Amino acid sequence: MTMLKIAMIAALLMIGCSDDSGKSGPSENNANNTNNTNNTNGSTTGEGGERPSFATYNVGLAVGFVPLAEERKDAVVSAVSEIDADVICLQEVWLNQVEDEWRQDNIDAIIAATQATHPHAYYQIGEVESAVGCTEEEVAPLETCVLGACDGVPDGELSGCVIQNCSTEFGAVSSDCSSCLVGQLGNPFEDIKAACVGSTQSAYYSNGHNGLLLLSKTPLEDQFYEEMEAVQVARSILAATTTLPSGDEVRVYCNHLTAEITGVEYPGDEFDSYEAEQKVQVERLIELVGEETLPTVVLGDFNAGPADEGLDAELPANYELYMNAGWTNVFLDVYTGPACTYCSSNTLVDSTTDKAIDHVFVVNAEPIAARGDLLFTETVDVEGAQSHISDHFGVRVIFDF
Repeated sequence: MTMLKIAMIAALLMIGCSDDSGKSGPSENNANNTNNTNNTNGSTTGEGGERPSFATYNVGLAVGFVPLAEERKDAVVSAVSEIDADVICLQEVWLNQVEDEWRQDNIDAIIAATQATHPHAYYQIGEVESAVGCTEEEVAPLETCVLGACDGVPDGELSGCVIQNCSTEFGAVSSDCSSCLVGQLGNPFEDIKAACVGSTQSAYYSNGHNGLLLLSKTPLEDQFYEEMEAVQVARSILAATTTLPSGDEVRVYCNHLTAEITGVEYPGDEFDSYEAEQKVQVERLIELVGEETLPTVVLGDFNAGPADEGLDAELPANYELYMNAGWTNVFLDVYTGPACTYCSSNTLVDSTTDKAIDHVFVVNAEPIAARGDLLFTETVDVEGAQSHISDHFGVRVIFDF
């Protein structure tokens, strides 16, 4: 891969109360034991009553980037509805595009499916502030290559074909144009071109949406939302306070931080690398959590993790910042097997490495008698073929404060 524009596609391969118009607004919908499992309905009840439980899951509904995103939607919705945890932080519940309209069908489907068990939901769809586009002249060589090399390739696999066969042509377009094209991936190339030539679109994937969805069995109060500095993919923090069924009052954070892309030039101006961009996000997250006085649980896809038995490190210096801040990684502390969450064994992952990048951290409290589970590690039938539900495995922890 060459040129910084190729990073626009490569980065998204790691991807890492609103109406359908995409306007911003909060939504509060009132409507040392280990386990590897697709069965997420194990009891969380101990002798003292309901034990606090938390789960994080990157569902990978990234059309055009994670394979079978549209085909897996029903399986994702069903899986999320089966997670037995007091609070669930989901990532990559992206907006979907229907013709020229951005819609929140994925969000609505999950909220509807979890209404009986998790009637409280919080998400934010930010305003789109930057618009980018292409000229006919700069797109022409890329169009010739794509029509020749990627003819017949499914829309959801177009990004991989372009990287493999048309990297030179894609790298030759302007940064604004490449941002526009990447934001439209998941559509046929003719539609991508039509959207970007002679018009402008968001400079971020999914029309600037962050893909986060926080679900809870109990009301989410004192909601907080902050957009973080990032290029290519919008990165945000969601937070809220809830009183769990156990009676414990906790502060919960839900996030998805920038992914590291090796071998390509960082496309932003503010920082000199993906690692540096993520470091600023980590420092801000630690700063915010450091101001909390309640027991605080921080969940999400951090795109950073340590090296360990059976695990390859991912941005370990950034991960170490959490440890230096005194955070407790409940799952990694109690899980006795390889705690991989983004793994070479996953049918949706094209990688030879195994990484733990999805975490549940606890701050201002000491987890007692903790248990950790890896979720959705088995394949399911997706249109007649065996596939994992997402390119990530989920993580659930159960413990007392």
